Amino acid sequence: MFTKKLAQVALASTMVLSMGVSVLSVGTEEASAATVISQTAYETIMAFSAEELTQATGVELTVANVQKMSSKLKEAGTWETLGYKGDQAKKVSQRVSLSLSQTQGILKTMANTTGMELKVVYIHNAYYEGVNLGTIMADSTLPETETPEIPETETPTSPSTGLDATIKEIDIELDYKAKNQDIDLDLDVKNNGFIKAEYENEGTKQKLEGEAAKAVVLSVMDGLDVKKMTEVEIANHVTIKLGANQNFKKFAFKVKYFDGSKVEFKIK
Repeated sequence: MFTKKLAQVALASTMVLSMGVSVLSVGTEEASAATVISQTAYETIMAFSAEELTQATGVELTVANVQKMSSKLKEAGTWETLGYKGDQAKKVSQRVSLSLSQTQGILKTMANTTGMELKVVYIHNAYYEGVNLGTIMADSTLPETETPEIPETETPTSPSTGLDATIKEIDIELDYKAKNQDIDLDLDVKNNGFIKAEYENEGTKQKLEGEAAKAVVLSVMDGLDVKKMTEVEIANHVTIKLGANQNFKKFAFKVKYFDGSKVEFKIK
């Protein structure tokens, strides 16, 4: 089990966290009490207390100040103060901006709950680069199974060709006239920062969950430009990636983003 105090770091200028081909530099005096909950080659989870956020933003965390503090957390400079470097600070601030209501909800909970901290999950792997936000209690535990290490790949894919970090939910269904041939895959980025995925292929009798299902979904999304490609191009891309029959009876596709927008259609 990972405990919250697994890696209490002094955050001197020499301390860095390796994250795939990126480096999270943790070297600011202001973030001297930040805690690394868990760390793998492609995922780092950090927790920030109300006191740390107050020190970084200059805004005391109270219920009345939630909106004011969330505005500060939309600034990349705040996250640089908290220890993130360059583009990583920008990505965290963008994540806050895209999910402002969620961020404000987290801050309100922290203001009302002693020991509640902001959890920031920074993910960088071959198919996905993004940030998720959540909460964690000080000195609480985190199961190892929720932060698995992702195997290294020799040539990581550019984040722009993998999964868009602003995507919250993916739901794809392929239905066929023949029985027991349907394919379903789902991915949902939870508010606590973890990704839940499921994949079922009746034709191959595969039914996957967790990391195995997530790998399938991410591989399907690799190279898929949801907002620019046509419906037919998306359907062709998905069926090719899955090695599926293109003579489907129905193709249903939905991608929902953290800002509430979505791309959804059906082909029959």
